[in-house]
Amino acid sequence: MIGKTIFQYRIVTKLGQGGMGQVYKAEDLKLGRPVVFKFLHHHLADNQEAKERFVQEARAASALDHPNICTIYEINETDDGQLYIMMAYYEGWTLKEMIAQGCGILPAPTPGKGGTGVGEFPGKMGTVTSEVSSGKGTIAPAGKSLVEG
Repeated sequence: MIGKTIFQYRIVTKLGQGGMGQVYKAEDLKLGRPVVFKFLHHHLADNQEAKERFVQEARAASALDHPNICTIYEINETDDGQLYIMMAYYEGWTLKEMIAQGCGILPAPTPGKGGTGVGEFPGKMGTVTSEVSSGKGTIAPAGKSLVEG
């Protein structure tokens, strides 16, 4: 996948993978900006329930406008039929990377008092991510935490 061009995007590096798919950083060759592609795993391509969950994930995240939720640009299929979500790329570290480096962790949110903001706003909208782990999401340099679709 690395080096492959999909429409106006060139895949640069693999960022990770989870139960639903693989995540890659890509370069937008027209706008000169980095983006992220999350591809549904090939083995789930014929699973209608998995495809519906993947689409619902993109719709739910794109319906929210919050500084702690990454921006979804589109959901689409490649010319060969591979379903993907394209989203904004944020420079930063995963929680897993921060823990491994012994960095301080963001304060835990206090119920009813706010906190980091991760997970607070989506819960009010009835949206819950199905894949939360220390390797998902990004902690940006200013301490801004982002939930990725």
